[in-house]
Amino acid sequence: MGVDYRVCPFFAIGLTAGYANGNVNLDAGGDINVNSGKLGLYATAFDQGFYLDTAISGGPTGYDSHRTALQGTPSGNTNGGNLDVLVAAGYDWKFGGLSIGPIASFQYGYIAINAYVHLLPNSRQSSR
Repeated sequence: MGVDYRVCPFFAIGLTAGYANGNVNLDAGGDINVNSGKLGLYATAFDQGFYLDTAISGGPTGYDSHRTALQGTPSGNTNGGNLDVLVAAGYDWKFGGLSIGPIASFQYGYIAINAYVHLLPNSRQSSR
C-alpha cells in the first residue's frame, strides 16, 4: 500500500508499506514459512517530459522451517533484512496515449540473513 502527496505541480513524495507471507509444503512432510515487512520512501520530479525518480525501502524477514525426519520433526528459524535503493532519470515523448523514451537507472539491493538456529527433536539447540 502507499500514499503520496504532490508538493507542487512538478514534484511528489510518497510512503509505501507492505507485508508478505509465503508458505511451502515439503513433499516428505514439513513446511517452510516466510514473513516479510517493508517500509519505503519515494520521490519524483518531472517537467516537460523529463523526470527523476528516487526510492528507498527495506525491512525485516523471518524464516521458519519444520521437516519430517527419522527421529521426529526438527525445526529451525532465522531472520534477516533487506534494503533496496533506486535512482532513475529519463525523458518521455507522448504520442496520444503512448509514451516512449530513454531511461537510465541505478538500482542497489542488499539482503542479510542471520545464522540459522536448528531446534532438534530432542530439544537440543545448534547453530549453523
